[in-house]
Amino acid sequence: MTIKEVESRTELVRANIRYYESQGLIPPVRRENGYREYTQQDVDTLLKIKLLRQLGLSLEVIRQLQQGECSLDAALTEREQALEHEQAELDWAAQMCRQIRLDRTGYESLDAGRYLERLDRPADQPGHFDLRRDALPTVPHPWRRYFARSLDLGLYEMLWLPIWMLVFRLPPPDSVMGKLVSGYVNLVLMLVLEPLLLKNTDGTDLPAVVIATVEGDIHDIGKNLVALMLKNHGFRVIDLGKDVPKEEIVRAAKENHARIIALSALMTTTMQRMREVVSYARAEKVDAKIIIGGAVITQEYADEIGADGYSADAADAVRLARRLLSSGSS
Repeated sequence: MTIKEVESRTELVRANIRYYESQGLIPPVRRENGYREYTQQDVDTLLKIKLLRQLGLSLEVIRQLQQGECSLDAALTEREQALEHEQAELDWAAQMCRQIRLDRTGYESLDAGRYLERLDRPADQPGHFDLRRDALPTVPHPWRRYFARSLDLGLYEMLWLPIWMLVFRLPPPDSVMGKLVSGYVNLVLMLVLEPLLLKNTDGTDLPAVVIATVEGDIHDIGKNLVALMLKNHGFRVIDLGKDVPKEEIVRAAKENHARIIALSALMTTTMQRMREVVSYARAEKVDAKIIIGGAVITQEYADEIGADGYSADAADAVRLARRLLSSGSS
């Protein structure tokens, strides 16, 4: 059968089928004319993959199941335990929200310590509410930042030193005091000129990024950090917030002529919404690049749903966005 028939029988998009094929999960036969010939066994395999992926099993685990390296019972038991732990955290959060609401507590009068005592684990341990995510991204190579800033200061010195020597006919500062004054002049020039050089009057010519946490997910800390980093690196960010349906995301992308759509999800139960956004955006002929991220997201999943990229953190999201725009304009 053809890939169109496989799409109809499995209700998977072509990008998914091609990706599973590239991962060696299905082996269609090649005809003499180069077209693929799929069998009923391929369809059955794709349906199994579809089910197990919807349950949150990784492709690596599915591959191990195919190769007989682990049993389905063991894989599902491990997944069930992970989901139970995840659900326990969500139940705890829902209970706390309900209790605080019932206590009629306002923000100013909120006794946080009273509720924090009910935490069943330290806040810096892995989980949905891991506070280690509430941190600015670390600079992986601080010495590069140091040399880059030193280069900036050297360039500013090249601006005023010729005036110092040619206009005022003074020798280059070589004394300790002279070098100290030179350093302060460079610093003042940098503080004055850099904001002027980076200033943009209206921002309409900046590349637009629509960013949102997908429908059903109310976690937005990581998304907010990505939005902040994108703004700081010259992008015009349209932040739609959290729990945003696919129709609103695509509509905002069209209205703002967005070049990038950035999606965030923290839970395995909501990450599937990303697939729906990608499919809907393609159906609506939106040509924006779609990037995804979140605690449970991987490059593997991005490839599977047909997203244009995956970023592990805010700094990586900026690099990814620049790379996609660069490749799109070349």
